Amino acid sequence: PYDDNVPSWSPGGTEIAFHSNRDGDYEIYIITLSSGRIRQVTSNSCADWSPVWSPDGRRFSFYSDCDGDREIYVIDIDGGDRRQLTYDNTVSWFPSWSPDGRQITFTSYRSGRYTVFVMDADGSNQVGLVLGCISYFSPDGSQILFGQYCNTDDYGAISVMQANGSNIRIIDDNAGRNAVWSPDGDRILFQSERTGNSEIWIM
Repeated sequence: PYDDNVPSWSPGGTEIAFHSNRDGDYEIYIITLSSGRIRQVTSNSCADWSPVWSPDGRRFSFYSDCDGDREIYVIDIDGGDRRQLTYDNTVSWFPSWSPDGRQITFTSYRSGRYTVFVMDADGSNQVGLVLGCISYFSPDGSQILFGQYCNTDDYGAISVMQANGSNIRIIDDNAGRNAVWSPDGDRILFQSERTGNSEIWIM
């Protein structure tokens, strides 16, 4: 009966993290696939959303409204060592790890427009790269894939750039969003309404 949402595979594929309102507000949980056991990671009076496993499987990045705004945090998977990484006084969300675990991309509204940022995994060296939203490092860490819009009903261009923000290029401009890399980095899966209906495409 709960709102269980935004599932994220563990690096080993044996567990799934997700957020849920089963305790009254949104918190992060882990389910072990072999047993079905669910354990709670975060527990507080504010909302924690969208956990993403670090490549080594030891931490999550996620966003939370615990300081009054949506900000990026990291936490150990046992609930320890919770750390806030952004202090924007606005929206920062959709974190994603680099394959080596040294950097995190995220989207912030700090400049008055949604912008893709990258920072070190400890929150230092935050750099805005390009206007856009919901970004992912390629499996080899050399590129970043991103969309143009953050809002629920918006569609637009899907683009890639080098990890340092250079060589930005549109790879699809026909009503696409929610693009993700294939594990080998050769293909991109995305959602599009180019036919008039919302469908899943690959390129």
